[in-house]
Amino acid sequence: MDNKFSLLVSLIIFISVTSYFILSQWRHPKPTTGLPLAMILLTALEHLPGAFIHVLPWYSNEDTYHTSLGFQETTYGMLAFAISFVIISPKFRGLIRPWLKVRPRIPDWNLPQAYCYMGLILTYLLLPVFWVIPSFQSLTSSGTWLIVVGLCLGCWRAYLLKQSQNFRLWLLITLCLPLLTVATGGYASYGSMMVIFTLSFVLVFSRPNGKTILTIVLVCLLGSSFFVNYYRDRGEIRDVVWGNQGWGSRIDVLSDTFATFEFFDITNPQHLQAINDRLNQNIIVGEGIEYMGSGNIPFAQGETIKSSFLSAIPRIIWRDKPSYIGGWNLVGKYTGKAGELAQTSSNTSIAAGLTFEFYVNYGTIGVIIGFFILGLITKIIDLVASYRLLSGDWQGFMSWYLPGIGIIKYQADMAELISTTSALIILVFILNRVRIPRFMKGKNARVGV
Repeated sequence: MDNKFSLLVSLIIFISVTSYFILSQWRHPKPTTGLPLAMILLTALEHLPGAFIHVLPWYSNEDTYHTSLGFQETTYGMLAFAISFVIISPKFRGLIRPWLKVRPRIPDWNLPQAYCYMGLILTYLLLPVFWVIPSFQSLTSSGTWLIVVGLCLGCWRAYLLKQSQNFRLWLLITLCLPLLTVATGGYASYGSMMVIFTLSFVLVFSRPNGKTILTIVLVCLLGSSFFVNYYRDRGEIRDVVWGNQGWGSRIDVLSDTFATFEFFDITNPQHLQAINDRLNQNIIVGEGIEYMGSGNIPFAQGETIKSSFLSAIPRIIWRDKPSYIGGWNLVGKYTGKAGELAQTSSNTSIAAGLTFEFYVNYGTIGVIIGFFILGLITKIIDLVASYRLLSGDWQGFMSWYLPGIGIIKYQADMAELISTTSALIILVFILNRVRIPRFMKGKNARVGV
C-alpha cells in the first residue's frame, strides 16, 4: 500500500475518534473532566500534524515511510483507548460506586486563585531553590500542573456564576501560558500541554455554537503560527533564557520574534519542515519499528516498564537508585541512533512517548494493550473527579484530577509518567493537610445555592 494512502486512512480513523469524543459529549453530556479528551489531543499534538503534512501532494520527504509506520501504531493505540473508555469502562462503574457517593456541598470559591498562587510559588520560587535536592525537584516542578487545576476551577466557577467576562479572562490567561513557559524556561511544550488540559476541561461542559467552533479554529491557527515562529527563533530565545539573562533581554528577544511574525502557511516549506522536525513523533516510532524489525535488537519484554516503576521511589530515600534509561537514551537504543541523538539532546527535548515505549516492549499488541489499560485507568479517575466537581467538592476534584494529569501526560515515557504521578500524589497529600494562607485567598463569591 502506498505510504501516503496508508497515512490518509489512519488520519481519517484518528480524526474520527477525536471528533466522536467531542461531539458525543456535546450531544449527550456525561460527567467528565475532559481528561480523556486531553489524552487524545496531546497524542494528536505529537502525531497528527506530522502525519497530515506527509499526505499533502506538494510535500515530499524521505520520512514519509517512517511516518506512516509510526502513525499507524498510534492509531491502533487510540482505537484501543477509545474502546476501553467507551465500551468497557462503563461496566466498571459498579466497582467504583462507593467513590461516587459524595454529599453535595457549597464549593470553596477561593480555591481557583489559591491553587494558581501555590502553583506559581512552587514553580517559580521554590523550584530554582530545590532543583539540586533529590526528590524535591519533582515535587516543586509539579506546581505547573497545580496551576492547571486552578485555571480549570476558575473557568468552572465563572461558568456556574454566569460571569462571562471572568470566563473569558480565565481563558485568555490560559492561552498566554506558552508565552510564559518560553520566557521562563525556553520551551513551549509545557505551556501547550497546560492549554490543552484546560481547554479540554472547558470543551466538555461548554455548549457548542458558532462562536465556540470559530474560537477553536482561531486557536488552532494562532497556535500553529506561534509554533513556527517560536521554532524559527528558539535558538536565540534559549540563549537568552538559559543564560539567565534579565527580563529586559527576554522581552527584547520575544519582541523581535513578534516583530517578524509569520502566519502559518501550509505551502511554506520552512513551516512544514518545522512541523516535521518537532511535531512528528511518528518518525521515532517508525524508525524503531524498522530497526527492531531488521533483528538489530530484541523486544524489551517489559523490562523498560518494570524498571520505570523504580522511578516512583524517591532518590532521597534510595540514594543509589539506578538511573532509568529514558528519553533520548531509550530512543537511541531502539532506533540505532544513540550517537546522533546524544549530540542533539543538549538543546532539544527528545521524549520516547507511550506509543514508542509500548511498541519496543511487546510490539503492536503492546501498544493496543497499553492504551487499553490506560483508557480504563483514565475512565476511573475522570469519573470520580467529575463527581467530586459536580457535588461542590473542589478539593476532592483536585485530589483526583491532579494525579490524572500525570497519568495521561502523553509526551513522557513510562518513567517520567510514573515519577510525575507519584510526585503529584504526594503534592495532593500535602495540599489536603495544609491550610491555605489568607493572602492566597481572593474575595468570597456571594451566591445563592
